[in-house]
Amino acid sequence: MDPWDAHFHALVPLLNDDRIQDLRLPHALMMLKGAVTKEPTAQAFADSREGFQLVQGWSGWLYSFEPVDEIPTLASDRLGVAAGDSFVLDRNRPLKPFINDGSQEGWVTPQGNRIAAVRTFKSPKTMDVAIDLSYRSHHSCGDGTHLVLSTIGGPGEAPQELVRFDTLEESFAEYRGHVSLRPGSTVHLSSDPLETDECDRVEVRLALTPIVLENKSWSALAKKAEIEREETRKAALVDKKSSQTEWHSVKEEHAEEGDVFNIALIFDRNRYPHAKQVIRSARHYVTSRPLVFHLITPKELHAELEQFFADTSMALRLYDHELCKFLAQRVLPFSDPDIHVSAHCKMFLSDILTYADRVLYLDTDTTITSDISACYFAPTRPGTLVSMSVDMGDICQNNPDRCWPIGAHWRVPEGLECGNVPSRSSASAKASSCAQSGELETLQVNGGVAMFELGKMREQGFIERYVQSIIHHYRLVGRPATWGEQDFINSYFRLFPNDLELLPCGCNYQWFGNRREVKCGQQPVTIAHHWFVSRFLPVLAPDS
Repeated sequence: MDPWDAHFHALVPLLNDDRIQDLRLPHALMMLKGAVTKEPTAQAFADSREGFQLVQGWSGWLYSFEPVDEIPTLASDRLGVAAGDSFVLDRNRPLKPFINDGSQEGWVTPQGNRIAAVRTFKSPKTMDVAIDLSYRSHHSCGDGTHLVLSTIGGPGEAPQELVRFDTLEESFAEYRGHVSLRPGSTVHLSSDPLETDECDRVEVRLALTPIVLENKSWSALAKKAEIEREETRKAALVDKKSSQTEWHSVKEEHAEEGDVFNIALIFDRNRYPHAKQVIRSARHYVTSRPLVFHLITPKELHAELEQFFADTSMALRLYDHELCKFLAQRVLPFSDPDIHVSAHCKMFLSDILTYADRVLYLDTDTTITSDISACYFAPTRPGTLVSMSVDMGDICQNNPDRCWPIGAHWRVPEGLECGNVPSRSSASAKASSCAQSGELETLQVNGGVAMFELGKMREQGFIERYVQSIIHHYRLVGRPATWGEQDFINSYFRLFPNDLELLPCGCNYQWFGNRREVKCGQQPVTIAHHWFVSRFLPVLAPDS
């Protein structure tokens, strides 16, 4: 039996003990089990984005501008000069070249000399490190950028090239490897602007994680297996080169994240009208903070969306929908093929929305009915990664064999009234047993509205754990998930309930669900979830 499931089954007799039930301890024991059995994630000790500081040499990082094809010398006259929140070559050229926490751009001089922007880590001691490099780029013109990752063992030694990418051929890619460093060894990530620096924009991240034998996550064998899996996965990618990513923002000036509402939607051309309806409802009702919309859409819609937002005060960040296919391909084989990739994509937002640490995700069949302050808040428990509401369907409760395993021994939240809609299906209503407040139920959450703690998800390696949970449950069940990511989510929380916090009922009121009489008590309905958009979605005027 898989160790994860072995832990769960070993706990069931204790959960069902009458004394534990009387003391209302089952849920607390499940939370403790999830915390104890969760494997620790090795944290990067040197991250070119998280550790970006306007001080040369901080945590081993140096930022310089070197002639292309020359070995980086890190001479004082080549180090970048701090200008605002970026490093530039000199104060008289504030635009190019530059390096900031996310991007780095080279420069082609008027004489035609190519200057590379170089991000360098200089090792203070002997150590083995795992290297993780990822980038995304957008080129509306120009000849792209060459990204080169290399290492130099010490003074006088020749550089060893680890990987090279052409951003015009691959708009997003990643690399994972390992290298042994000595005191003074360096790792370099260089951006070569080629013949022209026009339209070069490359967002990069370079992270180094120590490999220590005592660390189970990065023991020598685990590291080797991880790298082999990564190489196998890359070999299986199909025609990724034609896809490109986009991040253009209509409004570059943003308030601090704590002063805005970040809202994410994922949709294709078919869902475009419904997505605009969600955006209009937010514009109409949300007044307490500025809105920043993060929209993951096909590139063909980007120009239309820029025009749609042009006369509003809302900020816009656009991302290429092809990223969904790129990231979700790891879980698609385990899902019913009728489930659209957009539905799966939301669980990978921490790898897409790199400029936000918290975001409220909305399905395109939702409508905001009042200010979302009641739904957009920091979780009460510091370990929470995802906040979702109770699902008001009843299929998995009444017919658990149709769904992947759901966590048992959840307490029904206070303030909810439970009961099926008699007019829907009298047979179903008679067969249903509906737990009351405080009673135990195989509670299911709904993924149509979700608050994602993106920063914490990145830190704790949520996506890798989520993927491994899906593989585990697929082996356990032996068939693809009928409800796609909805099965994935609820099965994941069966193993890791401490990652979940329940959103208020009114933040995802599914008024068309079989259990729509699961009422919100005195809670206002802030976000209505329709399920069947085309017939029942209220219409706001285009200028609302």
